[in-house]
Amino acid sequence: MSNAASEATSKTGARAPVFLFGTGRSGTSWLGKLFDSHPDVFYAHEPDSIVRDETFPYTPDPETYADYEGSARRYFERICAARPAKAITQTPQFAKSYRSPAAETAYRFAVGGV
Repeated sequence: MSNAASEATSKTGARAPVFLFGTGRSGTSWLGKLFDSHPDVFYAHEPDSIVRDETFPYTPDPETYADYEGSARRYFERICAARPAKAITQTPQFAKSYRSPAAETAYRFAVGGV
């Protein structure tokens, strides 16, 4: 495991999520699908378009960052748990090591990628 990967591992041994942020038309979807091509990676396309939290200011003052830490952590936990169809069915679809062959077939059938 690389240094970056070991640093992203939590105390429980589970890997911490990685979030990609960017502005529109900046290549984040392409980069996300590049990561998604790895069989051990779960990629959710724009989960924040489904799981919303309007309590955050669009551009908070840096002096207020600490005020949002707890609610931001809870929001990202909700994003990690979300599995809306729009966020997980973007093509192309890649085989995943965490799905059995039967689950892979069922998943592809369910999202129309057979």
